[in-house]
Amino acid sequence: MMIPAFKTYQALKNEENTAEWSQYWIVWTVFSAAEVVLDSLFFGFQVEYRFPLYYELKLGLVLWLSLAKFKGAQIVYDSYISAVLSTHETLIDDFLTKSEQTARRESAKHLKRAIQGFRQLLLKTLMEVCCLNPARGSQKAR
Repeated sequence: MMIPAFKTYQALKNEENTAEWSQYWIVWTVFSAAEVVLDSLFFGFQVEYRFPLYYELKLGLVLWLSLAKFKGAQIVYDSYISAVLSTHETLIDDFLTKSEQTARRESAKHLKRAIQGFRQLLLKTLMEVCCLNPARGSQKAR
C-alpha cells in the first residue's frame, strides 16, 4: 500500500498525469470490495485454513497491481473495469446517489435520537443531583 500511496502523492505534488495511479486505486477498490464479498461467501472468516497460500497469493497480486514494471492495474483496468464502468455508469451513479441519500437520512435520524437520549439522561441526572434528592444536595452543601 505504501508504494501506490507515495507514488500518488508524488504525482499530485508534481502535477504529473495521475491517470496511472487513479486506475490503480479504482482497481484496488474493486479488488477490496470483491475480497470482502468472496471471503464471507466462500471462505468464511478462516480463509487461511481453507485456501492455502491465500495471503501469499494476495501479496503477489498486490505487487503485480502496484509495481510499475508489471503495470497490472492498468491491464486490469483497461481489459475489464473500464468497460464495465462505461456500460453501467448511469446505473452505478444512480445507486451511489440513492445510497448516499439514504445514509445521510439514516445518520441524521440516529444522530437526532442520540442527542435526544443524551439530553434526557443529562436532565435526569441534573434533576437527581439538584432538585429531586434534597438529601444529596444538602450533603454536598456541607
